[in-house]
Amino acid sequence: MALDDAAVAEIQRLYADTKVTVAQIGEQFGVSPSAICKLARQRGWPTRWELTGRSPRRGQPSTPKARAMLAHRLCDAITKKLDQMEKGMESGKLNSSDYERDAKSVGSMISGMEKVAAVGSDGDKKRKPKAAETAFSDVERIRREIVERFERLQRSRNAAPRSR
Repeated sequence: MALDDAAVAEIQRLYADTKVTVAQIGEQFGVSPSAICKLARQRGWPTRWELTGRSPRRGQPSTPKARAMLAHRLCDAITKKLDQMEKGMESGKLNSSDYERDAKSVGSMISGMEKVAAVGSDGDKKRKPKAAETAFSDVERIRREIVERFERLQRSRNAAPRSR
């Protein structure tokens, strides 16, 4: 939906001068919240957090459910990367620099997952220990899986005849 100048002026007023949410503004004018934010960026309007004096939310996922979802997404990404590495190693297409880059990538993802689990185990003991246990068990499970997969790859490389 195209917005006329009067609609844009009203959106700017609501955006800057009221506590009406971006979603509510978008609903009122028949556009998505992301369209309102895009309009604000294009027009150079101050961000809502600048207008209210609050800092934007950054950092750790705020709820046990969000941390558990993040841990699961990281598990999936690690598993996918390991599958790619295994296929590349088995086909011989993965050279040593590719292997090193991929190993660093997996290590970085594991580190992120450990941080998620650590934050969850610190903050969730009082509220929801089950979510923290789930995130931590995912970290441990993926670690074991990585070790098993690399051991399996090493055994297959040792068993394969070497060409000179």
